[in-house]
Amino acid sequence: REANRAAAEARAVAAAPFRLRITERPSTLERVRAEIEADLARELTFSPGPARAVPAPPVAPVRLNAAAILREDAVYRRKQAQEAEMLRKFESELRDGGEFKAWQASMLQLDEAARMAEVEQRRVEMAESAKAAVRARERAVAENQAVGRQLKAEAKAIEEALVREREEARMAKAALRDAVLDTRGAPAVAAEKLAAEKRQLAEEERQRRAANEKALQEQEIRELAEKRDIIMQLRALEKVPRVQVKEFDPTTAPDHGLLETMPLIELRERLTVAKRRRADEEERTRMLILQARQDKEDTLRAKAANIQRVRKVAAAQGAKRRDARVVAVTQVAAREAAKHEDDVLQLHARLQAKRAGAAAEKARIAAEEKKIRFEQMQQAAGASAVEENKFRELRAGTQRELQQRQATKLSTATAAESIHRKAASVRSRNVKAELKGKQSFLAAYDEQLAALTRRVAAERERDAGSRAEMVSTQRAHEAGVLAAREAASKQLLRRDTSTMQSRLASFAGGSG
Repeated sequence: REANRAAAEARAVAAAPFRLRITERPSTLERVRAEIEADLARELTFSPGPARAVPAPPVAPVRLNAAAILREDAVYRRKQAQEAEMLRKFESELRDGGEFKAWQASMLQLDEAARMAEVEQRRVEMAESAKAAVRARERAVAENQAVGRQLKAEAKAIEEALVREREEARMAKAALRDAVLDTRGAPAVAAEKLAAEKRQLAEEERQRRAANEKALQEQEIRELAEKRDIIMQLRALEKVPRVQVKEFDPTTAPDHGLLETMPLIELRERLTVAKRRRADEEERTRMLILQARQDKEDTLRAKAANIQRVRKVAAAQGAKRRDARVVAVTQVAAREAAKHEDDVLQLHARLQAKRAGAAAEKARIAAEEKKIRFEQMQQAAGASAVEENKFRELRAGTQRELQQRQATKLSTATAAESIHRKAASVRSRNVKAELKGKQSFLAAYDEQLAALTRRVAAERERDAGSRAEMVSTQRAHEAGVLAAREAASKQLLRRDTSTMQSRLASFAGGSG
């Protein structure tokens, strides 16, 4: 087997490599790859063209409306008044208040910063107090929920007991009611007989009322017919034509005894004069309005010219300030650069000094190491004594650590035992307080339940008495109403039916 493997390896080494014809053919793969890579690099390489110059700012004048002109003129006049006040104070008090103003502004800024710091501190304190209040409220809510659940469970048990007691009382009362009903057969028959008699009486009363109402309706129909005849006769009398003709003279004044009376022609003439006077007044008012508008435009034009002048002066002063600021910034930058160069030189000197000190320290450390190695070679003979001393020190340290650990565990166990005893006593006191509170709650609940039962019984007795009184009062009232209606119906039936005819005859005689 080894010989065969060796022969196979020798044949494989001596065999000629396989050649592909495609590798001998001319190929453009490298050129295509180079073109693709060049296109990709050109796409990924961003080379923007030269940037265009910044356009010049516009020089068109800004058109202002009346409000803008008046507002800017007011600002300019206020500044003028402030400067005039400053000059007056400087002339009268012989001092410049600019320094005081700057100091006052800085003090106000410091006061504002202190106030903001106090507000921030107060906000933080309020946030902390709010968080504490939220935690306390959540804790109180949890405790109240626990107490509420306990009270609900107790109330539910009490309510179930009351329900059972009420059910038992109801069943006892139902049995008593059945027994009483069994002994009330005779009164029920008498009550039914009385009810039948009352129904018969009521039916007779209804029939009598229906007859009375029918008679009243017939009487009302007759009266309506008589009224309709009277109304038709009155309308016929009103429709008779009456001729009244009077000619109108516009030159005469009506003699009604009123002030400022005049003929119609004079009134029209006065109206024409009043219209002409009103037109003249409107024209004069229109001219005054145009004049005021022209004066306002002239004033606005003068103020706009003044504003343009002030703007030019302010632009020149601003340019000077900017130039001075640029010069100051350049000078500060030059001073900073000089200072930076000096700092760089000083830093270089310090670094050189540190490098020299580091080299000296390195040499000293090398000398000390050499000395230590020499001393260690001398002390190599006493290595066993050193190891024994080291072992002794380790054993003593371990003993001290064990003693300290035992003392710590003993103190911890003692503290835990005392805490456990305190917790047990606190729990027992809490349980006793809860039992006492529960007993007092149950006693108060029983007392309230008894009082409520007594109150309900008293209210039921009062309700029964008031209902009986209302029934008797209602029956008396119905009897009185029935008697009054009977008397009224009898009086209407006895009334003379010729009353309307006599009234019509008297009315016709008076109108004729």
